[in-house]
Amino acid sequence: MAPLPSSGPVSARQDFRYRRVMAALLSRVKDVLAGLVDPQLTARIDALPRGNLNEFGVDPFGFDPETIKLVAPVLMLLKERYFRVETHGAQHIPGQGRFLL
Repeated sequence: MAPLPSSGPVSARQDFRYRRVMAALLSRVKDVLAGLVDPQLTARIDALPRGNLNEFGVDPFGFDPETIKLVAPVLMLLKERYFRVETHGAQHIPGQGRFLL
């Protein structure tokens, strides 16, 4: 968490209040971003296997499903509004099972 900006000594009460406000703000931002994600995408992220996550919620390759939920709205906005995305050969992707692109 960011240090408390101040011009002098900070009391424990001010520090506690600052941290509580920052935690509430972060929670609200997470809620807003989670609300922007398509529910089907959230369901797909939740359906991913989580057996290989460590105590921090990250797999050996650095994948964190909860972080993906927060970043997904920004990435979807970029995909839809900024980048030109064209798909070719999608009919060759199997409907079930795993595959390698």
